[in-house]
Amino acid sequence: MSLKEIDAVIGIPESSWYEYNIVLLADILVLMGNLNWEQLKVIFESKPLYWKVRFAEGLDELGDDRSLDLLSFILNSSEREVSIIAACALEDAEYPLGKEFTNTLQNLLSQMNESTETRYSDVEKLLIRVTK
Repeated sequence: MSLKEIDAVIGIPESSWYEYNIVLLADILVLMGNLNWEQLKVIFESKPLYWKVRFAEGLDELGDDRSLDLLSFILNSSEREVSIIAACALEDAEYPLGKEFTNTLQNLLSQMNESTETRYSDVEKLLIRVTK
């Protein structure tokens, strides 16, 4: 599978983004070789926010070890929205993160509003699990 196929599914900012697209992206990612996964870390950093959000949602749908490893990398993204998606996916999968993510998660929680952001509790649960 190629980056062109991933880009085609992710589309442009104005294109529709549905559950179907998330599943399709996950299906494409399943077919990727290990080398491509390492390349995705580099490619991810150069992409715009909408692409990063959609890509993280596809990784969440996939939920295998390779995608969870990449989500732990994405957790350190400078893009708050993308980090939140990664944290929620990692919490849902009960992915084992080390204590080195404590500061990242604390900073992320400090940027979130507990009363208005539905994903706050997932990020908080992940932080609690990481600090145990």
